Amino acid sequence: SPYMFYLGPLSIGGSISKEVHRWQIASDAIETRTAWLSSTQTTNSTNLNSDTAYALSWSTSTVDGVYFTHSTGSNPERLTVKVAGDYFLSLTVPMQSSDAHVAVETLIKINGSAYQGGVSRSSYVSASGGQNESSNHAALLLENLSANDYVEVYTKRIGAAGTVLVKDSASIHLEYISDTGKNVVAAVATTTVNSSNFNTATQYGLKWSSSRVDAGFSHNNSASSQNITLQNASLYYVSVNVPIEGDASNQSVGVHIMLDGNEVLGGGARQGYISNQSGHSSASVHWSGFVYTTSTNRSLSIEVGQDAAAGTVTVLSGQKASMFAQKLQTTSIFAARGSTINATPSTDWNPSAT
Repeated sequence: SPYMFYLGPLSIGGSISKEVHRWQIASDAIETRTAWLSSTQTTNSTNLNSDTAYALSWSTSTVDGVYFTHSTGSNPERLTVKVAGDYFLSLTVPMQSSDAHVAVETLIKINGSAYQGGVSRSSYVSASGGQNESSNHAALLLENLSANDYVEVYTKRIGAAGTVLVKDSASIHLEYISDTGKNVVAAVATTTVNSSNFNTATQYGLKWSSSRVDAGFSHNNSASSQNITLQNASLYYVSVNVPIEGDASNQSVGVHIMLDGNEVLGGGARQGYISNQSGHSSASVHWSGFVYTTSTNRSLSIEVGQDAAAGTVTVLSGQKASMFAQKLQTTSIFAARGSTINATPSTDWNPSAT
């Protein structure tokens, strides 16, 4: 069976194909050691913007039954792991609302307890100038899970009251990361090497505390902790989550992926806008992508700095910034970057709808 198939008609025009129906993963094509689930509402309702936190209810699921179990009928909000160890998690929750200054938190929980580094607050909607859609994301390593631990994703209101719905479908992907042969590093941070304020005119590296450092990486929690050494010339997948809170209107913190002190191409993230209206005093910044090195022992760091109004912006209270990196094979893989869109190349990424 192919890895993916579609249901419904396919419209082809020229060299561009458009499929209006939702993609679905064939049940016999799921990669080993992985799980994929989707959702359109919580266990309470379709409105994600509730004062009370409710878990997303996963209505479809495709899992490797050796490593996971999930039921769409009984406790559909829970994905249970069957094998002890570390699991990489990737979460996307697209949202839509016609109400002003709404924002929703998504929080990853293990057995009902919040997981450090697993919070997203990047979903602010102004409902002005046509800005009615947003999204939350997370990509991180869940470490030291035990057999029969269960993973949930909770949502709640962090901005104005109103209705916030899932846009199309929320999805979550988990992959078991074995102790050998995966070549990964994972770390958390609460400050930069300069201070607890992320909103400084000068960029500073996050001060990482690593919890897993496999072969191919090196890191010291005490000395130059902002640097993670990529020991091999290779392609690396890197993800970063930075939850923040501020003390003034129109603050925004940028995240910069640096290699030997230089920002990599496409290495910027800027979702961390804080309006400070209707209770919206927090946000989050996320980046996932590839870092390619052609020489050994390169220093990877994640820097943060001021992108808008001045003031103090710190890591979200009770939470931590997180990062994950994995050394990838250099064959049988496709990675690309671009700076233009449309068949006729344009650098305007905000064209009028057609």
